[in-house]
Amino acid sequence: MEKTIRSSGRAGVHMDEQLKFSSRPCWTCRKKRVKCDGCLPTCFKCRMKGRECLGYSTNRPLVWAGLASRGKMARQSFEDQAPKSPTEAQQLISPKQLLARTLSDPVFQDLSPRSVQYLSYYVYRCCVECTLYEPDSPNCFKQFLTLMPGNPVLVHSILAISAIHQARSTACAHNASQAPILLEQSSIDCVDVTSLSHSTELASSQYSDAIAHSSSSMSALREALANAPDCLDALLATVFILIWLDVVDSGKMAWKHHLEGLKVLISLQRSSQRDATGLKAFFEETFAVLSLIGSTFDSSLLRLLEIFPRSELDEIFGRTELHSWTGCPSDLLSTLRVFSVSAVSSDPPSPQEIRQWIAQLRQFDTTSWAARCPQSASSHIRYSLGEAWKGAIEIYGRRLLGGRCPDIQEVPNDLVDTTLSHLTQIDHRDTHFKGTVWPAFVVGAEAQTTQQREAILNIFGHLIEFLHLSMLHIAIVQLKRIWARSTPYPVGNSWIHEIWESREGLLLL
Repeated sequence: MEKTIRSSGRAGVHMDEQLKFSSRPCWTCRKKRVKCDGCLPTCFKCRMKGRECLGYSTNRPLVWAGLASRGKMARQSFEDQAPKSPTEAQQLISPKQLLARTLSDPVFQDLSPRSVQYLSYYVYRCCVECTLYEPDSPNCFKQFLTLMPGNPVLVHSILAISAIHQARSTACAHNASQAPILLEQSSIDCVDVTSLSHSTELASSQYSDAIAHSSSSMSALREALANAPDCLDALLATVFILIWLDVVDSGKMAWKHHLEGLKVLISLQRSSQRDATGLKAFFEETFAVLSLIGSTFDSSLLRLLEIFPRSELDEIFGRTELHSWTGCPSDLLSTLRVFSVSAVSSDPPSPQEIRQWIAQLRQFDTTSWAARCPQSASSHIRYSLGEAWKGAIEIYGRRLLGGRCPDIQEVPNDLVDTTLSHLTQIDHRDTHFKGTVWPAFVVGAEAQTTQQREAILNIFGHLIEFLHLSMLHIAIVQLKRIWARSTPYPVGNSWIHEIWESREGLLLL
């Protein structure tokens, strides 16, 4: 027996206006001994909990018990034999299979066609930006899809980043032929930063969807944090995507607050000693890189890294080369951390120590590092990216610590030219180009000639086309402010300290 009522639907779930209900509970709720809402064709409670609804038939359905009774797998669940890490899982499941498996879950049977399209766009377009060597290295952002059942907070965040990314991609496509010309032909002082992203209106429906899903995700996140979370990994994945969303959409201060929240969640995860999804290491690595790069222009963020012992942090940076999109050698990340921490330490380094750090940095063997490239044909491009990071980190260290060691504060002219040359050798259509954001900004801050500055603006113009990040526009504004300064910085200070004091912050990834 069925009964029918009219409903406007629940938030985030698309339903027909007429909802039908069964007079008997579903078999899943019977087994769980919980009250069933009887919603047809599948129980709404099961969908929200991420459980398979076994329906309302009069006969008990035949289901896989998930436990073998004989043979080599006797008394072992099939989950025990499943891949334990995202790397293993991706070797077995293609993006197409992963998406098909996700959408086959009863939880997502009522997704609108537009939402399905956003999920597909997320897998095939957004996730590609999150690793350098797709598909030769693990892409854990794709594995987030496996956490979606029963976690609407994550569903909404994924739909939000996909919608805003697609909207900005559409807008940038209209400007693709104009932006580079604008940067090359205009004088430095006349570059209109806003015209690069806003000369074409964002697709209104996509942008509206992004706002709606972002709001729903934040509401669900507040509710989840107010209660004991059922799936900590889903919350971690959600916050990482919200950081990404802020860097794409506004580039303002929200990403800092999200990083603060991540510190609490990762500390909680580390204390639990559980790794149900195989994503624990990835969460730690990504959090460490985001915190380090963020702290280079906001020293207050250095405290976020305090949850890791120093020896462990170096090991975490070592793992980032497997699936980080920065393209920075792990040894150089460790050096960058030493520079940043030393600048605010109550026990400042001696001039001799600073000179030694600079010397060790210069001795880093980029050729050997590049030779370990997963794609051997790209080793020469990887070399240029490694050299760009190496040169930019030396510039950063000299400007940051020069007040404590005056003889290293000045940046050699050939260092800027050489590092800029390596940056310009990376084609803007190459996957390594996404790793040039931080080095390009640091080199740009030291650019003195019109030719150097135009080259930097040209790089940022292509980065905007490639990554669609609002943060890049903020970076250009900061560079123009540095270039417009007519008086020298006080002794021991630099453009880095000026950004620190502004409290604006930059997450240049």
